[in-house]
Amino acid sequence: MKPGDKVTYIPTGEKGIVKRISENSTRVFVVFGSRITLENYENYTAQSTKLSDIKKGWE
Repeated sequence: MKPGDKVTYIPTGEKGIVKRISENSTRVFVVFGSRITLENYENYTAQSTKLSDIKKGWE
């Protein structure tokens, strides 16, 4: 997983984009929101999310 990857939050199905990954790689900072795009996601605040709670791709 890397910045810019599209991800889905497993518990709710919410879609997001990875902004950064923590140094120990156990948490991923994800920008969630229906109006977020690959062109503008870096302008938004990301939420710290457990790596085990997200999967790569949008469903």
